[in-house]
Amino acid sequence: MPILYEPLLPSGSLKALTQPILAIDDRFALRPWRAEDVPVVRAAFDWPDIQRWHPRRMDSDEEALAWIVRWNHGWQNETEDKLGDHRQRPRGRPDRAA
Repeated sequence: MPILYEPLLPSGSLKALTQPILAIDDRFALRPWRAEDVPVVRAAFDWPDIQRWHPRRMDSDEEALAWIVRWNHGWQNETEDKLGDHRQRPRGRPDRAA
């Protein structure tokens, strides 16, 4: 399936950068998924509202970790960017997924 637009940035522009953490406000930030987020990813895939719209399920911690690794490789491959909505610690550092 062809892409119908020209890339805005030259190839290699994003993977040369650290994946961003985007503060939404003093309580929430979007940040890359981490290995310690495995329980949150599994819980999300167990949620009936997500199951309604997502054709896959998550059966193990190993499977959840593999998804997180793939999501993070998307940044390095410049094919996708997956960020999670995470609660901020009091000093503004992301803590856990919301």
